[in-house]
Amino acid sequence: MTMTYLETLHEEIRSRQNPADAVKMQSYMKNKFTFYGLKSPIMKEVMKNHVKMYGLPEMSIPEVTKRCWNYKEREMQYMGMFFVDKLKKGMQEDDVKALENTITEKSWWDTVDHIAKHHMGHYIQTFKHREQELVEKWIHSPNMWLNRTAILYQLGYKKDTNEDILKYVIEQQKENKEFFIRKAIGWALREYAKTNPDFVIDFVNSTELQPLSRKEALKNIQLTWHRFFLLLYDFLWLLNFVNSWKTDWTKNKAINNTTTQISMSSITLKGDKALRIAVLISNPS
Repeated sequence: MTMTYLETLHEEIRSRQNPADAVKMQSYMKNKFTFYGLKSPIMKEVMKNHVKMYGLPEMSIPEVTKRCWNYKEREMQYMGMFFVDKLKKGMQEDDVKALENTITEKSWWDTVDHIAKHHMGHYIQTFKHREQELVEKWIHSPNMWLNRTAILYQLGYKKDTNEDILKYVIEQQKENKEFFIRKAIGWALREYAKTNPDFVIDFVNSTELQPLSRKEALKNIQLTWHRFFLLLYDFLWLLNFVNSWKTDWTKNKAINNTTTQISMSSITLKGDKALRIAVLISNPS
């Protein structure tokens, strides 16, 4: 009996299995999946040779993802993602259900994060009229991985990022204690900070995020010349504030001839200035 395209690929992967590395990979993935133990360079070599010999599969995205997800070995799900990467230019509007299945079935960060950014992100850009509907569905879904997808699908959008949607999905999930949601919020903001750091700082300043999300969001804020002068302006403002306070304190001491004890902790700097100073000093590069 002649083997099918995917059966031939599966046999090629099986023939290159490494039991020792398979154990390590399974452990790294919390023993959620079975592995043949092929590291990334070998996987790329196998795929390159397979495509060179047989071409890309003559299958739709729903068909190829369903078949790849039916295999128990995790390498076949990775191959399924590769095929979608190559076939996504021909993506159809009805393919969204199959893509959602790749998120909700055999779910873990190693597949979901790639699918969210590269597959769902592409789908939304291709079928823009579906964006609001799908974002609402994903962010309110009981499935945590769809929640994460709603937060991450704009990762590669840069200047095309819809800031209103980004703020909305974070607001909906900011109190979620799930690690993968807290991490996703920080990741999405950190990535967009490369494009619009002021937006991210202002949003973090005005939104009560959980510590992990906040830390991740501000991790890579750069001290550009523009931000340097903002910091300088804010520092001079702070210096003037302190000098004014000291002057008033000295006057009051002279008039009352008493010792005034003032707790510096009672002085709270509010607004953008305080946050900007804290962020830029703690993240100089």
